[in-house]
Amino acid sequence: LSDLVVRNVIGKCEPLCPQWISAEGQIMAKSPAVFRKVLARIGDQKLPVVITSPGGDLDGALAIGEMIRKRGLDVAVGMTYFGGCAPYQKTCKLPKEQKGVYRGFVLTGQGFCASACPLILASGTHRLGTR
Repeated sequence: LSDLVVRNVIGKCEPLCPQWISAEGQIMAKSPAVFRKVLARIGDQKLPVVITSPGGDLDGALAIGEMIRKRGLDVAVGMTYFGGCAPYQKTCKLPKEQKGVYRGFVLTGQGFCASACPLILASGTHRLGTR
């Protein structure tokens, strides 16, 4: 599961563009450690988690769910579309002024949450799934 902070690129929202934690991919035993690092990086911010995952490690999903519940975060099923530099591009180097935050927008109709993933979705204070 890759966990990144993303800021909206649609519209003229600066300086108040919404941000979220993009959590995409298979949930593995190491996923909670990765998620913990993202939470540490955002400090006290209550960013929603946008997830798309085929599922995976049950214990990993439970651990991430506990962190989400403890922080009172919202969870939505969706896929992040990256504008410009995307984390999966080998040549991607974020400008320093972005401070490690990617740019993009959420496609709610493209996300999915299967297997162990609903345990993460259920942990959110507010939840938004796909039909």
